[in-house]
Amino acid sequence: MLQGRFKQRRTFAALALVGALLGLAAPVRAAPAVEVDAITEASETSEASEASEATEVAQRGPKLAGKLNLNTASAEQLERLPGVGPATAQKIIAYRERRPFTEILHLRRIKGIGPKRYRKLKPFLAVEGPNTLASVGQ
Repeated sequence: MLQGRFKQRRTFAALALVGALLGLAAPVRAAPAVEVDAITEASETSEASEASEATEVAQRGPKLAGKLNLNTASAEQLERLPGVGPATAQKIIAYRERRPFTEILHLRRIKGIGPKRYRKLKPFLAVEGPNTLASVGQ
């Protein structure tokens, strides 16, 4: 903890020096110390809310179970995913023809798939293994 406070003081001293060199009027003040436990707790809360949001989103659309391999799925299979239509399915296929997916996160490189859509899709995606995605309870 002492080492963290020392680094924090050095950072604020550097910012104050830069501010003085640039002629900024307002002095830089140190922020209150944040305990590491609070940061870890906030991170865990954030991850839990993302997981519950993905589950909630998945429950709104057709009920799906299983995983879809991004490297082998057909356009028809990709279109079963929430928020994926024919255009997005074609973009996914075009991307994987240039370079196969090595991580699910690489799906974010495709135009039109932002953080929100990615969170909806993530529970149903894989980059290896069989395609086991199926509608359930309908």
